[in-house]
Amino acid sequence: MANFYVTDLFTNVPTSKTLHITRQRLMNYNSLPHRTDMKIDAIMELTTICLQSTYFQYNEEFYEQTDDLAMGSPFSPILADILMEDFEERTLSSTAINPSFYRHYVDDTFVIWSHGHENLPAFLKYLNSVDKRIHFPISMVEQNSLPFPDIFISKQARQITTIVYRKLAHTNLHFQSNYPTSIKLGIIQCLNKRAEAICDKISLEAEH
Repeated sequence: MANFYVTDLFTNVPTSKTLHITRQRLMNYNSLPHRTDMKIDAIMELTTICLQSTYFQYNEEFYEQTDDLAMGSPFSPILADILMEDFEERTLSSTAINPSFYRHYVDDTFVIWSHGHENLPAFLKYLNSVDKRIHFPISMVEQNSLPFPDIFISKQARQITTIVYRKLAHTNLHFQSNYPTSIKLGIIQCLNKRAEAICDKISLEAEH
């Protein structure tokens, strides 16, 4: 098992290229007329406005972001996914050997490699040669375990177990803190749903 994660993905997503890929995806999406009455040109115009009207303030000066995706924008993960899907389709269709399992979540990719440790560096080198702005470091399995966003995956006795993964910077919200009760109850509900979606039966009991 390995985790390929893209370095600084949002700030390395070229706006013009991503808009071109998005238009092609919309043109090839046969179900689009059943999802919306908007024309592709209108969707692309609105998308372009969202991407090209990003401003921020620093030291009392205003700046315009002219390329790449804005950090914190709800639109950025969607467009980053579109770029990465296009990248992966082109890359995986042109390699001699591919991972047995390859799935990405925004800038993290979970991989199961079954072609030997000696062949993995060559595959990673090829990934990093496809686009000079998309760079993949790699995180390998340590003690049969690998962290992935929200998930800690372990391989024991030919069996995969999954538990909730928390980074070292993780902190808990005290229920007596000065937040609205609705927010605190919402957090509990969210954490509970996350545990049920991630944990196997044994670790789910410990999580609760």
